[in-house]
Amino acid sequence: MIKKTLLFLLLTILIGGCAGMVEHRLSKEFALSQPESVAILPVHGEGPERAKRILREMTARNIKDKNYRIKPLDETDRILKTLDPQKKIKAQEVVELLGTDSILLVNITEWDESLVTPYGALSIEVTFTLYGKEGTILWSAESREKQNSIKLDKELLKMGVIEVYEPMLERLTEAALFTLPDRKPEERPEKKKKKRFFDWL
Repeated sequence: MIKKTLLFLLLTILIGGCAGMVEHRLSKEFALSQPESVAILPVHGEGPERAKRILREMTARNIKDKNYRIKPLDETDRILKTLDPQKKIKAQEVVELLGTDSILLVNITEWDESLVTPYGALSIEVTFTLYGKEGTILWSAESREKQNSIKLDKELLKMGVIEVYEPMLERLTEAALFTLPDRKPEERPEKKKKKRFFDWL
């Protein structure tokens, strides 16, 4: 209980000291292609592997909430493992291989942290790039989050409550994907009601 309380207080302080920024581009091809399904590739770039996994899962949830069909991450990974890592492959070939309308590349371009002292700072920058079947960029966004220096209690450090990047990743992911147009929900055809005997009378 004490640990949860300390974590809550820490995250409350962190949220108050953050600054975010988002830039995005939406191409004309997006409206023409109207992608319905997305395969999210493994996250590349800077930062710990755990953060990359969390970022990918957060991205999948956010895109699913916008009514896109998400190819299962484990299935995507299984197919990608069949590729020759030494061979260059075009985006449109990856889209075709995965059997989706588009693929999303997520890259952590900056991960600058300093948490070795009681005063910590963390800056994260992530790019999101959506490619269509033709290999063209349909949408892209660049999201940044910066946590200014704050004092971390030594007891919290001992307890391992130092992975303060999770709420930052969540905020920058939501901010970036907010700029991705929502997909209209599929309209389900209404089932015709069978007429009962007395309806014919």
